[in-house]
Amino acid sequence: MGGPISEYYGGWFSEIFMRDIIKLTDNESYRDYFTNIWPADKEFHACYWPGFWLEE
Repeated sequence: MGGPISEYYGGWFSEIFMRDIIKLTDNESYRDYFTNIWPADKEFHACYWPGFWLEE
């Protein structure tokens, strides 16, 4: 898997396998997931950059 060169920083975007789609319903859930839960996962690497799909 892979992605294009970033226009915003020196490097490439990467696509990584995730076990499931994460659905966050509010800002507090977002903050908790990306500051506490995700970084504690054994598959987390600091170079990963999350992507988002927004639903109505």
